[in-house]
Amino acid sequence: MKKQITILSLAAVSWILFNAYTNGAPSSGATGSNGDNNKTCAQSGCHSGTATTVNNMISSDVPATGWEAGKTYNVSFSISEAAVSKFGFQVTSEDGSGNKKGTFVKTAATQILNGGSHITHLHTSTSGTGTKTWAFTWTAPSAGSGDITFYGAGNASDNRGTTTGDVIKKSSLTVKENTSTTGIALHKEGPNVLIYPNPVESQLSINGRVSGEFKIFDLSGLTRISGTLENGTNRVDVSELDEGIYFLYSEQSGLLTRIVKQ
Repeated sequence: MKKQITILSLAAVSWILFNAYTNGAPSSGATGSNGDNNKTCAQSGCHSGTATTVNNMISSDVPATGWEAGKTYNVSFSISEAAVSKFGFQVTSEDGSGNKKGTFVKTAATQILNGGSHITHLHTSTSGTGTKTWAFTWTAPSAGSGDITFYGAGNASDNRGTTTGDVIKKSSLTVKENTSTTGIALHKEGPNVLIYPNPVESQLSINGRVSGEFKIFDLSGLTRISGTLENGTNRVDVSELDEGIYFLYSEQSGLLTRIVKQ
């Protein structure tokens, strides 16, 4: 009786492992992105081999003018491989430095990882006939994040439940940020005024022939910082501002300048 129970238990474990390899989603960090150390599911422990780069596997409805902060866009990931009926994927989004930007929103066929920085398949959404597409949404990050690149890796599985024999493909898509300032006439600082650094993290310097009151307002027109400028060197603490786009305005000094807070 004990031997029979042992045999049954081993069979159950084997079945669980087989299904985990065949249908389960990889852990986060398997997209081939810079921020994921260029790893795909081929290096995640559940598959092996070298990923092949394929164009146009990722698409979105982000317009040519670029994404806008806080807006939600449709994104899809597609993978094709003849005579394959099981597929998987993972996608993330990053800025040029490899920082995760934006948030993915799960659907009935997907799940999010790491609080929304990655999105992947469900074990119930892996079946296809030579091709598979997952559609989901992505909420854009704060203004000033710059160009965003979607990185994705997909697995066309041979469905044998082993780490070998699968086909791994990866792709990327870059979308720019919409930095237009329609409705606001910007005047660059004159030859006698220097504003730096821009982008800025904490201290903004305004140097030159300036005087009078100033304010820094956000894209909604809300004044976030105000004060007085004097001829010479002025330093403004902007460390408490959220990341994004702001405008420095001084009527007396003739300034209206776009500021990017990082």
